[in-house]
Amino acid sequence: MAVCVELKLTLLAFIFIEAALAETLKNEITLDWNNHPNGTYSLAQAINDFGNMKKSRWDETKVDITDAGKDNTRGCRVKMLPNELSEGGCGAEANIEPGQEYEVDFDMKFHSQFSWSGEFSWSGGGKVGFGFKMGQGNKTGCRPAWDGNGGSLRLVWIASGDRVFLRPYVYHYQMPKQCGDFFNKTYPVTENLKKGSWYHVSIYAKSNTGKNSDGWIRIVINND
Repeated sequence: MAVCVELKLTLLAFIFIEAALAETLKNEITLDWNNHPNGTYSLAQAINDFGNMKKSRWDETKVDITDAGKDNTRGCRVKMLPNELSEGGCGAEANIEPGQEYEVDFDMKFHSQFSWSGEFSWSGGGKVGFGFKMGQGNKTGCRPAWDGNGGSLRLVWIASGDRVFLRPYVYHYQMPKQCGDFFNKTYPVTENLKKGSWYHVSIYAKSNTGKNSDGWIRIVINND
């Protein structure tokens, strides 16, 4: 099935669509899928939108522009294949100008026929939408950020028991375990995500300055 993600974003960082080639770097990106025709969202189009793109992670068979965006606009739809791990989705990496603060806003929904579990019994979840890599950009895949050389901030969906929710997935210097920290936070807090419903996501990160512990992160979904 598919995850529909309409992205109208302004960001100052690495995006998920994550980190990569330092070709043409931007400090602000605003996407409007109405600027593209319906059909395959090609690597060439992505490079034009983002300024650069790590080619090895792009799969044009899983990404297309449709009229299924929010409020009857065009949106970008990403397919997720059943019974697959990393290759079942589509992740890509772009790099923009370094900065102290990073922010991204986007709208997303899960297709009305998306399968939370069963077809996805291999994991019951996965990363979704946009996120940040900071510093060395390699603090993922259960490589903890304890050396202080960077971190990452992303969003995942989880199907666990009778619950389906979003939660943070963060690599930071004081993370308690080897894999991503979620600070015991979920969205919704007690209810479930709804298929076919739009969720507005705002993600913000501020890096520490030098040795000062003054960095912080914020994830707001539907203004909650």
